[in-house]
Amino acid sequence: NQTIHYAELSTAWDLSTAVRDESKTLSVGWGAQDIYLKPDGTVLYTLEVGGGVFEWHMSTAWDLDTAVAQTGVNDYLNIQTALGSGNQPSNIQFINGGSRLYVKATHTNVFKGFNLTTPWDITTATYASALDFTSGVFGGLMDMGPWKSDGTKFITHDAEGIGGQKLRIYTCGTAWDASTASLTQTLDFNNAPHSFTSGSYHGTRNQPELSADESKIYIFDKNLMGIRTFNFGKNWDLSTLTETPAAAAPNTLPGIYAASPNFSTDGTRFLWAGQSSKRIYQVDCSTPYDLSTSGSTTGQIYTREWSDGSNLETGLQFCTFKPDGTYVYFGGSGSSGITSI
Repeated sequence: NQTIHYAELSTAWDLSTAVRDESKTLSVGWGAQDIYLKPDGTVLYTLEVGGGVFEWHMSTAWDLDTAVAQTGVNDYLNIQTALGSGNQPSNIQFINGGSRLYVKATHTNVFKGFNLTTPWDITTATYASALDFTSGVFGGLMDMGPWKSDGTKFITHDAEGIGGQKLRIYTCGTAWDASTASLTQTLDFNNAPHSFTSGSYHGTRNQPELSADESKIYIFDKNLMGIRTFNFGKNWDLSTLTETPAAAAPNTLPGIYAASPNFSTDGTRFLWAGQSSKRIYQVDCSTPYDLSTSGSTTGQIYTREWSDGSNLETGLQFCTFKPDGTYVYFGGSGSSGITSI
């Protein structure tokens, strides 16, 4: 709905302590593809689908209630010419203290670079060069993520297709100069040995973010509608990456495109539909209604193929339960009907 939301973390960088403040939101209008915040929290930049970068100034740092869109020439950087006709922007990244800006077009691996003679002032931006990562990179949905504080490395994420969910580290021969970068490490989420929680990164919007101390990486998982936390260990070594679930619901429950959350009447069991897997799952909660106390799945049914071999529902979309737990009702696009068992 093109709205930016705000949450307070009682423990810095720990998403499990996040409490959303419903009173602080900012409507940025239709077409916003990405946002970037100046490190001091006073300026918000939005990347619009029409090919421009806009500025929002906050009189109180980090307070969306005080954000005001700049209405003069200072609010807008037209990047459409640099992107080329028919291309839309998808990814924005400021580096080197706000003196350089990279913007990527959708379905390409080409980043357009702008130099800012006055850091963070987009009216001083001039187009500098194109940076093409197409060679040797699978897919066309690679986003540029954060840079190491000394400008010698940066992270990218490739979100194109199953098998293409990869984090990559590029190392620069010259600090802050991406044109001198070479690929030095790749982590494949689907195939590399790791202890990551279940879930797919297929088709997600996964520009990675980095904690200020460079110890954690955050990736938004669109399929599970959650933010996943990975321990980076400050060493910029992807082989040591481990996942720390930020919250049980979006991080540990299987079933891609999860839908229809259901608690049992006593709150000790949580059930939901996994649309992609065509399964209805359940987990038990040691503390009623508290998903952080849930463990692994304790049961599931496969709606596509029942025990007698019949196909009850091949396109599962939803499920709901009778309050006493004796019936489950589900339906979807396969049968265009509702089945009860």
